[in-house]
Amino acid sequence: MELTRRTALRALQFPKIEWSWIPLTLLVGLLIVLLAYPLALLLIKSFVVSGPGQDNVWAINGWVEAFTDANLAVAIGNTFYLAFIRVVVTTVLAIFFAWVVTRTDIPLKGFIEIALWLGFFLPLLPMTMGWILLLDPYNGLINKLLMKVFALSQPPFDIYSYWGIVWCHIAFSTSVRFLLLTPAFIAMDAALEDAARASGSSNLGVLMRITIPILAPAVLASTALGFIRSLESLEIEMVLGIPAGIYVVPTKIWDYIHWEPPLYDRATALCSIFWFLFSF
Repeated sequence: MELTRRTALRALQFPKIEWSWIPLTLLVGLLIVLLAYPLALLLIKSFVVSGPGQDNVWAINGWVEAFTDANLAVAIGNTFYLAFIRVVVTTVLAIFFAWVVTRTDIPLKGFIEIALWLGFFLPLLPMTMGWILLLDPYNGLINKLLMKVFALSQPPFDIYSYWGIVWCHIAFSTSVRFLLLTPAFIAMDAALEDAARASGSSNLGVLMRITIPILAPAVLASTALGFIRSLESLEIEMVLGIPAGIYVVPTKIWDYIHWEPPLYDRATALCSIFWFLFSF
């Protein structure tokens, strides 16, 4: 009788609540609100051809017009070309500076590290405006000085160009890569480099045969991150690229938004495929 009563009481008990799942559930819900919802809304709105505040008119015109744009292939090519050049240049510079700061005793290496930290914190647009004042083809101080000193008929530099865009990115991108690679250099066992030098290898040989292969995971991770960030870059490409007719995918999206009337369907279609490709 007592056993039957206990069995009945157990059957009436509520299931035990796993309180540890509540924070995880809240975190997943927050991520959905912050990330999934805007992206899903972006994809849905790419099929709406009517303007904001109007009744929704559903069509695929935005996708068709965006991906049949004759200039889109050029913009995609520019995006990957500029990203590739930037990543190659800044990765080489970052590896060199990280090695100099952590593995050598050259003078002023503390100044080099501080300068790279400053390059990370300085905003991109003011730095770009500074280079425009120096290298503008008509009013840049450096161009005017060189034209006057050497009696040149044409300015030697043009900041509104492919190399100008890459040049304005070098300071910030190199600093980011430097900050990512320096802890890996510090954590690496220096005895391996000492053994290579004792075997007769030069500093450059140690860097190419020992240091870089050991740090390959950190180098590849920072390179991949830099390449993705390069593909997403907008500010410098907008300031220097649009006046020269150099469009990348982000500035193409910006251009659609600022047409009159704004082409939100094309812009959201490009945004949708942009984030979808980067997600995978």
